[in-house]
Amino acid sequence: MGCGETLIDRHDRWMTELDCPVILIGKTEKAVNYATITVRDGSGRVRTFQKCARGLTDNCSSMPNSISDSRMIGDTLKPCD
Repeated sequence: MGCGETLIDRHDRWMTELDCPVILIGKTEKAVNYATITVRDGSGRVRTFQKCARGLTDNCSSMPNSISDSRMIGDTLKPCD
């Protein structure tokens, strides 16, 4: 993360930078408190989103938990228009 960049800022930046379609290719099970999801974009880039920055519980994003709980592996998270 850049200086002053929060995990939410990084997740927003990554989702904006990823080329469509963005596909969910991995996720943690629903029983964990801090979900992690892995996506692949149309260019083949792979990004892993985690709920909290390593060791920092005050720098968290709810996006990975929301996606992990509601989506299945193989789902398209960012379709092409």
